[in-house]
Amino acid sequence: MQQRARQTGFTLLEVLIAMSILAVGATSILAIFVAALSFQTQRVEDNRITELYNFAREHAQVTFNSWDPAIEEAGQKQKKGPKEIKADLTTYEAAQGSGDPLVLDAFEKFPGFRYEIRWSPYELSVGDSSWVAHITIFRLSGQADESTYWNKEILTRSGVPVGEFFSSPVLERLTKEDLREKRTGQ
Repeated sequence: MQQRARQTGFTLLEVLIAMSILAVGATSILAIFVAALSFQTQRVEDNRITELYNFAREHAQVTFNSWDPAIEEAGQKQKKGPKEIKADLTTYEAAQGSGDPLVLDAFEKFPGFRYEIRWSPYELSVGDSSWVAHITIFRLSGQADESTYWNKEILTRSGVPVGEFFSSPVLERLTKEDLREKRTGQ
């Protein structure tokens, strides 16, 4: 009797198992790539928002420096405090409609975003020397706007940070006297 030679090779079942393992591995690797791409896109947007925040802070300082409280006292048409800024950078027409050249500059650098700057007096201020700028950056994600509140910046006329601004003994004394007068009502 003739003996059959044993054939070597893979059965259909072994090939199917190997292909399913390969498919699971490939799907996992693709999922990791998609997650990494999404994370990288988010990081790029976060970096752009940080740059926009620095730009908005400079815009707030320029606006604050151009505000003249003496005009207010003279009865002319100027709001109490620096003007509020609503910068819509979604389209060129919206940016141009603001009439502010810094908003047009922001549109060229950060298209698609929006930011707002609101003002409130700084409690420890000496006269009108410093105000708080409330800066809010808006990011566009899909159909809905997601607002990200960033920071309150205390601005001074000279542009010097408040920590350095109030390090002067004369200004510290004036600030303490100002607070004492507010408490006593004199």
